[in-house]
Amino acid sequence: MTSLEEKYFAELTRDRTDNANTLDKPSMQGAKDNAVEKYSDQAHFIYELLQNADDAGATHAEFILESNRLIFSHNGTRHFSISDPATEKSDAENGHLGDVNSITSIGNSTKSMSESKIGKFGVGFKAVFQYTSTPHIYDPAMCFKIERFIVPIRLTDDFPGRKPNETLFIFPFDHAERKADEAFDDISEKLRSLKYPVLFLTNLRNITYRIGNTSGCYEKEIDEELKFSSTTAELIVMKRDTSSKSEDKLWLFTRTTDNDRKYSVGFPLGSNGLPKPVKEPAFCFFPTKERTELKFIIHAPFLLTDSREGIRAGIQHNKKMVALLANLAADSILYLRDIGSKEGHRLITDDLIDIIPVDENEFSPLDDRQKLSFLPFYTQIKDRLKKKALLPSDNGYVKSEHAYWAFVPQISKLFSNEQLAMIVNDPDAKWVFKSIGRQDIMRKNKMLAEYIESLTVNCLDEDTIMFGKKSSSRAGSSTTNAITGITAEFIEHQSVTWLGKFYKWLSETNKRTEAAKKLPFFLDQKGRAVPAYIGNEPNLFLPTGNDRDYIVVKKSLLRNKDAEAFIRKIGVKAPDLKDEILNKILPRCDGKVGVDMKVYFPKLLMYYKSCPLLESGKFAVQLGKYPILNYRTENGCQSRQLTPDKIYYPTDGLKRYFMPKPETAFLDVDYYREIIPAEDAEIMLTFFKAIGVHYAPAITERVIAAHEAIKSGLPRKYPGRGEVWTENQIDGCDELLEAIVEKSDIDGSVALWEQLVALIAVRCDERKTPENIFGGSYAYFYYGQQREFYESSISKKLKGISWILDRDGDFRNAASVSINALSERYDTASEAAKKFIKYLGIADEIKEKKTDDSNLSPEQLEEINFGRKLRKAGISSDQDIAEFMRWREAKNKTKKTGRISLSSKEVLSLQTAKTVSDDSSPDNQLDQSDSDEYSRPAVNLEKVIKRAKENSEVELEQIARLEELQKVAEQSGKYTYGWFKSLLELEIMSQNESSFATKEISISFSLVEREPETERTLMLKHPSRYIPQFMEDLSDIPLELHIGKETHTVAIEVVNIHSYSLRVKLRANAGIDGIDLSKVTEARIKAKDPSFLLEKLRDGFAELAYDDKFNMQQNLCKNIEFIFGPPGTGKTTHLVQKVVVPLIAKQKPMKVLILTPTNKSADVLVNRVCEIFGTDHSYENWLIRFGSTNDENIENSIVFKEKTFDLRAMPQSVTVTTIARFPYDYFMPDGERLYLDEIKWDYIIIDEASMIPIANIVYPLYKKSPKKFIVAGDPFQIETITSVDMWKNENIYTMVKLNSFAAPNTVPHRYKVTTLKTQYRSVPEIGNVFSKLTYDGIIKHSRTSASQKKLGIEGRLNIKSLNIIKFPVSRYESIYRTKRLNGSSAYQVYSALFASEFTVFLAKLISDRNRKDRFSIGVIAPYRAQADLIDKLTSSMVIPKNVELNVGTIHSFQGDECDIIIAVFNPPPVITDSDEMFLNKRNIINVSLSRARDYLFMIMPDGRTDNISNLKVISKAETLFRSSGSFTEFGSHDVEKVMFGSENYLEENTFTTGHQSVNVYAVPEKKYEIRSEDSAVDLQVRRAAKKSSQGERIIELKILQK
Repeated sequence: MTSLEEKYFAELTRDRTDNANTLDKPSMQGAKDNAVEKYSDQAHFIYELLQNADDAGATHAEFILESNRLIFSHNGTRHFSISDPATEKSDAENGHLGDVNSITSIGNSTKSMSESKIGKFGVGFKAVFQYTSTPHIYDPAMCFKIERFIVPIRLTDDFPGRKPNETLFIFPFDHAERKADEAFDDISEKLRSLKYPVLFLTNLRNITYRIGNTSGCYEKEIDEELKFSSTTAELIVMKRDTSSKSEDKLWLFTRTTDNDRKYSVGFPLGSNGLPKPVKEPAFCFFPTKERTELKFIIHAPFLLTDSREGIRAGIQHNKKMVALLANLAADSILYLRDIGSKEGHRLITDDLIDIIPVDENEFSPLDDRQKLSFLPFYTQIKDRLKKKALLPSDNGYVKSEHAYWAFVPQISKLFSNEQLAMIVNDPDAKWVFKSIGRQDIMRKNKMLAEYIESLTVNCLDEDTIMFGKKSSSRAGSSTTNAITGITAEFIEHQSVTWLGKFYKWLSETNKRTEAAKKLPFFLDQKGRAVPAYIGNEPNLFLPTGNDRDYIVVKKSLLRNKDAEAFIRKIGVKAPDLKDEILNKILPRCDGKVGVDMKVYFPKLLMYYKSCPLLESGKFAVQLGKYPILNYRTENGCQSRQLTPDKIYYPTDGLKRYFMPKPETAFLDVDYYREIIPAEDAEIMLTFFKAIGVHYAPAITERVIAAHEAIKSGLPRKYPGRGEVWTENQIDGCDELLEAIVEKSDIDGSVALWEQLVALIAVRCDERKTPENIFGGSYAYFYYGQQREFYESSISKKLKGISWILDRDGDFRNAASVSINALSERYDTASEAAKKFIKYLGIADEIKEKKTDDSNLSPEQLEEINFGRKLRKAGISSDQDIAEFMRWREAKNKTKKTGRISLSSKEVLSLQTAKTVSDDSSPDNQLDQSDSDEYSRPAVNLEKVIKRAKENSEVELEQIARLEELQKVAEQSGKYTYGWFKSLLELEIMSQNESSFATKEISISFSLVEREPETERTLMLKHPSRYIPQFMEDLSDIPLELHIGKETHTVAIEVVNIHSYSLRVKLRANAGIDGIDLSKVTEARIKAKDPSFLLEKLRDGFAELAYDDKFNMQQNLCKNIEFIFGPPGTGKTTHLVQKVVVPLIAKQKPMKVLILTPTNKSADVLVNRVCEIFGTDHSYENWLIRFGSTNDENIENSIVFKEKTFDLRAMPQSVTVTTIARFPYDYFMPDGERLYLDEIKWDYIIIDEASMIPIANIVYPLYKKSPKKFIVAGDPFQIETITSVDMWKNENIYTMVKLNSFAAPNTVPHRYKVTTLKTQYRSVPEIGNVFSKLTYDGIIKHSRTSASQKKLGIEGRLNIKSLNIIKFPVSRYESIYRTKRLNGSSAYQVYSALFASEFTVFLAKLISDRNRKDRFSIGVIAPYRAQADLIDKLTSSMVIPKNVELNVGTIHSFQGDECDIIIAVFNPPPVITDSDEMFLNKRNIINVSLSRARDYLFMIMPDGRTDNISNLKVISKAETLFRSSGSFTEFGSHDVEKVMFGSENYLEENTFTTGHQSVNVYAVPEKKYEIRSEDSAVDLQVRRAAKKSSQGERIIELKILQK
């Protein structure tokens, strides 16, 4: 040390002593602590030591950790310096501050922005004072220690054993507050886990450490160095020998700034030599704690925070460094590509997406002043990938504008790049990212899928591959080539080997298989690509050796195993007779040249004979289009053939009829008799008729132009509204009329009469009259399509021309001849003849003179006219009048009794069953004769056998298909893709077999009422059968209103099912204002088969195209959240307030889709939004109700949108619709279809999930990839109804195993489950019952007992919040006996009678005590038969106006609530302990009990009932009732005494018997008279009329099981 340095050292010691004295003051203690504890990582000073060693030019450094101290040494060439303490400020600014000055100061470092140094000893060194109080420094230039934190003290002795030119630091563990072992543990851990400590250092290459007997090291080696312009690329090996040896390789790309500072981007390599993703913070020589969200390493000389742990935000220098690094990173992808190409080992592969940023949302905005933004890395790399050939393909790399991505990897594996180029019409096209498919990526990582899509021209799925696409460009792409898809030319260019692979791929799904049949995917014998089928007819056949007239498969194709298997799978076979006809015979029958049919016609007839009935009909229709029949005219045989519709069968009548028209073509019957055996003569006649040969004059329709119609004075009501005038023309009629008139042709007149009567016989029925045949038709549009008939020209001729022959042989017109005067040669007796006579207007007799009534008074005229009406009605004698008087007297007597008779049309059908279509064709009617028990009807056994055979074939095919689907479902495993596909198909087949899904369902209603305060809403009551739930998914249903003989038809827009009523909203301008609904005797609706809903869902599932073994449970997405809302907890309110509104409040572009099970639940949710917002109508800017609504307020509001609405016009939207619409419905603005399942939704919410079939929910979960799915509902309420037992009781909750309210858990991921634990519906006494029964007793109650509605009936009936009424059940006594309708729906007469009488009794009691208040009572029964009985009974009683009564099954009550609930638990005939028994299902009982707000009655079997203990859930509920503080129990007989004054009133006043084959209903002797059998229950009720003078009224009720 020089004398000057000694002087500076002494002055520095004095200065630092003064400063130490200041720091020791209490007021300065914080400054010292702040400097020491600045680092969260207390051993961070190790990096500080390494930094300064590198600055000193060291190449090696060593740490020795002992139990009481740490020793650090390095071989740096620059040694410690000291400067004048008096000039420290300027020295620090100029970078000349001495090392001793720096290490003993606080926050005064030698670091200079002009240096590419890390910095000399700064505040970071002060971290050593957490472990030591006196660090010692031994340097070749000087030795000293530091005391009191900043005071340097010279040491006279050097450290023993220090090497020459070695700098040594000794840190004794002498801290007053930290033990030596703590210091040892901290530093030991740090030394073993240094992160890339030498990677970004300039000089230091090797670091070693010793800890006791163990040692380790960190080394850096450069294996390879390359130059890319201004970029240095180094393959660096980072060796680490700590507890175990490891070696990391990475490509490091480095550039320098204008100030020669280095910045780098590093890509660590995996064991396969490819870049691997890492999660490392940003480096500034050493790791900071700044997260970058990048998957590679970046380093730059950033300006750091004081702690050197973070990078300062908002600093221009740091922003510039990020920009430089981002550009380097983007270029590095190019360098990695080129390095890989050079070395023959590709570094850029499909794994590229694992190391680059793909989600810009992970980065903060560029203008963020709180955190440094690394967003430029995303934009720069993406820009480079779009502009350069960087996307990995099979053989090299491709630019974005020629890159295509496959929907699933199988597509890109099957189709080569060359084949892709042909398909997409782009010679430079190549597949990219072949190892991953869009479908799977979209489900797992939506942002990644969208990122890849943005880099490619298009994502190709199987539909695009097979069918092509008009334009292949995505938004932002410059390529607009149309995708041609697989064309015939493409197939013709492929090898047989590849075609075999192609066919195997096609065979993997039914969808591809079916589509391929009709596409030119097959090579014929000439090498041309042809379809296997055209329409449904075979076009391609297997070769037979005689193939001249057929298109057959190329033989080399059949030598390929996979090709042959697929060709045979799709039904390609050797040509049979039908094929010969279609491909060989009919093509020659072109009508241009005559064909010798002697060979061909027998084959046509042979095939017609052999094929099934349905097929023969289709075949006949097809033949009718070809000129295949030989014919004759009056001039003789013709050389060519005609089509059958131009030929008549030569009956004598027709030949006579067409005599005036000699060019008429008649079948050459003699020709065919020669070539067809006699035994086939009868079938040949049938064949001629079937293919269209006429057996009566042909009728053709002529359309009359508007100007001609107007000129002719034809009727016209609404000009311009789709007007069409048509008239039928009868072939030969004009010619024959003209001949009759000109030649007085008597035989011609008879022939004309005969043929016209024949026409009426063939063409007229109950719906079609002669006016339809002979008259003109005027069609126009007025609130629907309308049609009227008018007198046509042919009609005028038939009525006006004198062609009709009378008995005297004279010709007369229709007005001048009477029936009695008609010629005897005419048929006047047949029904058709009578219709013809009536049509012509021929009277019974000709009135010669009109009666002069001028001398009669009006009264006399009225009496005469009335007498004429009586005579016309058949009353023409005194005896007739007497019979009428007796009939009227009997009618009045019946009327006085008040008996109501409900026809079979007004009967409730409680269970679905198979129905047979009404087919009145002769083949289906075995015999029309009457019969009784003693004379059986004749049976045509031949027809019976024929139909049975045909039916058996169909049933066997169906059974085989059912077995096949069931096998697939079982073998695939539960929740697999194959399981879902198979069960969906089974569900469709099952529903098509049931009565409610046949081609058409018809339901009649006996009562129609207009809903109060509505214009277009009607309530249809008392249905004739069960109303299926699917009705709510249909629209545009016709409604017939019958009033006497009049029928009015209006269109229903949407329906809503409520218990046993149907709430229907009519379409606008339905025109019912003039209809008196009270006079409607019957209302009938006819709904079409809704199975298309399931079929659309099935088609959607098929498009997912997973392997059958793909487990859809284990692969569920992670972004699902559940809302678990028990009864009354305000689930809908929570959805709106806590989910929907906060999403919209973000003020970001967002599309939310809410799917509900029914239109009713969708309307409830929309109304809840409106209620919550109140007078604030801002929701109108984003809320959309789509589909059908039954709420007129919603329909008339701005939130209801039609299909033409453009959803894209709303930046924020919440669309509410039913989940059934998701697979098929769409918005259609400007003709463009925006399908619901293709729109990009940010959030999808599914409400009332327990009511939705599992397949309907799983489909959107796999089809769409929103930010989040939110599933709301309650797994412990009513489940969905399915037809197939294999997924009975399955829903989304069973799939994720969410089966506990107290401890909700889920699979395959631990989804977030929000439980709603406060119910607002029921008083606590009722709430506690269903809370403890189902929800682990943890539901809280918003209401108090004091809020209970008071009834004021304590004097008559002392009821509590919870009430049990027990009724007797007997296996023998009929009134107490439990029965089933059709072996299915259980009912018990006694409990039904009791519940009905008790309900009405209670309603009247409440009404008497509470005249001004309104109450609601709900009666719930588990079985439909029981609910029907109670509903029919209560409907016949008088209910007070201030009491609303609802009766229904448990299923119909879900979502509803009443003040009082009466739950009637009638048991089945045999009570078992099965959990599948209806009354043992917890969710069934839970819904029943949780509907009540204030009072709950449980009517249940008494303790003497056989096996009553098996009713486990009801028994538990009874226990909960009893444990409450507000409970009472009655016996039903005790309640009878209160109601009627007699304990056994119902039994004594009920008569029961079986239902006889013939029932004559007289006045019942008992109050209730019941007749029952397995399929029907008849119940007559005798009630006292309101006025005693009217006696009693009889009410007949009928419950029928179809």
